[in-house]
Order: sequence, then structure tokens, then C-alpha cells
Amino acid sequence: MIKPHPYRWAAPNLQSNRSGGGGSSGVSEEKLQRKKADVVLIFVKLLVKYLEKKDPGTYRRAKESVIRCVKEHKDGNPRYAIFVDAMARDLRSTVGESHWKWAQKYFQHLVRIKSPLLSMYMPRKRQEGKRDTRATE
Repeated sequence: MIKPHPYRWAAPNLQSNRSGGGGSSGVSEEKLQRKKADVVLIFVKLLVKYLEKKDPGTYRRAKESVIRCVKEHKDGNPRYAIFVDAMARDLRSTVGESHWKWAQKYFQHLVRIKSPLLSMYMPRKRQEGKRDTRATE
């Protein structure tokens, strides 16, 4: 049986699905969390770069939000115990859905084109009947 993906990037809260099953998938939860953190941090860099150019006011608020998350995490606030989840949650509410969705779509596009290694952690959409014609031109 194929296990469900441990987290879905497109999910609004970026939380891991922690099933209570006793089976071992060969990949530890810690490794999955590290990979997830890497993906989220790359996404945050893309989002902040986009905001810097498109919306300087939101860029400043997003930067302050990240700084606040770092401080709360270091201070031991239980709400910020899992730093990447807390940062993603706070940033999403700070920048708003339109900026978040745009950055998410653009990030997924970049991952599929530029980084096959990262794309294995992204949900895939397969379109029947569509072929890549660029290779034949």
C-alpha cells in the first residue's frame, strides 16, 4: 500500500499528516520535517522577493512578521515550537491570500521546471492528452 504524502505543500496550514499507524516508511519524521523546512524557506524567500518589488508596504510587514516569529521561537513560545509552520501561518495572514496564492503558483511552476529534486515534494497535477511539444521544435 502506498502511504499518503506526509504533507501537501498546497494545503493551507502546511501541517504534516501524522497517522497513528505502526508501519515504517523508511523515512523518519525528522527527515521529512527538515525537507519540509527547506521547501518552506525557499518559498518564503521567493515570496519576500516578490513583495519587495510589487508591494513595499506588505514587504515591510512580512519582514517584521518573520523577525517576530524568530523571536517568539527563540523565547520558547509553544505556538512557535515548529518554526516553519508558525512562520508560514503568520506570513500567510500578513501578506493576504492573493499574494500567497500567486507566490504558491509561481513557486510550484519554478519547481517543476527548474528542480526535479524539489518537485518530488510537490503535489502533481497530470493532464491527460497534453504533451510537451517544446522538445520537438
